Amino acid sequence: MGNLTLKELGRRAFETAKAKGFHDEPIDIPRALMLTVSELAEALEADRKNKRADLSAFFDKEPCEIFPFREKFEVHVKDTFEDELADAGFDYVADEEVDASFDDDGDDEF
Repeated sequence: MGNLTLKELGRRAFETAKAKGFHDEPIDIPRALMLTVSELAEALEADRKNKRADLSAFFDKEPCEIFPFREKFEVHVKDTFEDELADAGFDYVADEEVDASFDDDGDDEF
């Protein structure tokens, strides 16, 4: 997949949300910022309640027929600090002027 800009990641997230019926048109910047703030507040609340994702259980290699991805997500990740923090990142789409990229080649270097 190579390097993806934040704008490209945002576009992909928007297209996925649109396909699932969440948005019909892009969200303007002030609204995106407020959505981000609300997700950060939810992350703070999850942290206050010590709700953390159980990633070892989520990534456990159980057969999908027994415990499908969606169920694993809802049991081990949904509404946790990590989930809400990820939601905050998806709510804001970087402006074209921002020079930032995400390197997804697996070497953990940006």
